[in-house]
Amino acid sequence: MLGVNSSLNYLDLSSNNLSGSIPDCWTNGGMLVILELSNNSLSGPIPDSIGNLVRLSSLNLRDNKLYGQIPASLQNCVNLYLFDVSRNELSGNIPTWLGESLQHVEVLMIRGNVFEGIIPIQLCQLKLIKILDMAENGLHGPIPPCLMDVMALEEKDSYDPYYPYRQSMMLLHANLRPLIPDFFSWPGGSYHLNRLLMDRVRILDLSSNELNGTIPREITKITRLLLLNLSNNQLMGSIPSNIGELISLEALDLSRNQLSCTIPTRMSNLPFLSLLNLSHNTLSGKIPVGTQLQSFDSSSYADNPHLCGPPLNRKCLGNESVEELQQCFESEGDREHEHDHDHGNHEENKNEWLEMSSFCMGMGLGFFTGFWVFVGSLVVNRSWRYAYFNFLGSMNDMIYVTIVVGVSKLRRKFQSQQVP
Repeated sequence: MLGVNSSLNYLDLSSNNLSGSIPDCWTNGGMLVILELSNNSLSGPIPDSIGNLVRLSSLNLRDNKLYGQIPASLQNCVNLYLFDVSRNELSGNIPTWLGESLQHVEVLMIRGNVFEGIIPIQLCQLKLIKILDMAENGLHGPIPPCLMDVMALEEKDSYDPYYPYRQSMMLLHANLRPLIPDFFSWPGGSYHLNRLLMDRVRILDLSSNELNGTIPREITKITRLLLLNLSNNQLMGSIPSNIGELISLEALDLSRNQLSCTIPTRMSNLPFLSLLNLSHNTLSGKIPVGTQLQSFDSSSYADNPHLCGPPLNRKCLGNESVEELQQCFESEGDREHEHDHDHGNHEENKNEWLEMSSFCMGMGLGFFTGFWVFVGSLVVNRSWRYAYFNFLGSMNDMIYVTIVVGVSKLRRKFQSQQVP
């Protein structure tokens, strides 16, 4: 097709019954801007020749059976705006060049594959990113705080020669299937691409991985964050106390982690919050009263044995929130103190090491200097050398005679004691 019509701009073969591998025939597609192959049964690796589509703005391979790694040739598609390979069988680490080369990407979706390794900090170079969906993989390690800083950036009104292509893509996608169906499995929770991009909102889904560490406090800088899903990981620590600054948040899922401490009272500052799931953690204290937090079902707080108050049936004794909050402050203080203490110990160990190194260097230098001063004097002065070796010979004879005489005395004494 591309061999016949190399001026093709838009190719949509999505939602068919296509099977087999993606043909490796994209060398003549220099004018192609949008490629839609999603919702088929395509298998095999992503062909390297797609990297020849240098004007490509949208690449959607979602919901197929593709496997292997993301080909490095795609880093030639520097104008990619939407990159969606969700729900395939792709593997390996997330390529660092995704952040280094594809810096125009605003929608990056790799959900439902078998990617592993850490989230590369090179993704923090995606300064236009709006939607980041990396859920349902095998990613581990902490969440890079710089990723939150990038998502918090406002879109700059700078000249972009490919903006018309992105505008056309948004119009073509408008009123089509939801971009993120059942994002949180909540009724009415699907969003169309045109609304998401026109409103310049943010979506972050890192759920169902093996991420650990704490929730970065920088996340509260993303004031246009619409959906946040960090569920089913191994996150620890407390919910950021200033989470109320996420004034655009409509859905928040932090369930199935190891979060502790109390629910921040500032969560009442989330006026549009319509989905909340904090279940299966170790949260404690009283659920803040007088907010919409009581309007959620009790399942939103399930399996937090030390939580109390409505909508839970577990009554509070009166001062749980104060006590638990104090314990959280103490634990946070202990962690900071422990960090400072560790830093102090590191400095002390460093000073001790420097002192020991200086002492050893001084000893070695002193020995080296004394040795060669002594030996050098013997080499230069012949009379000193003769006198020194004569002295050694005399000392050797004296020691030998002393030992022989001593042994003879001991032998005679022993023999005298043996005579009856």
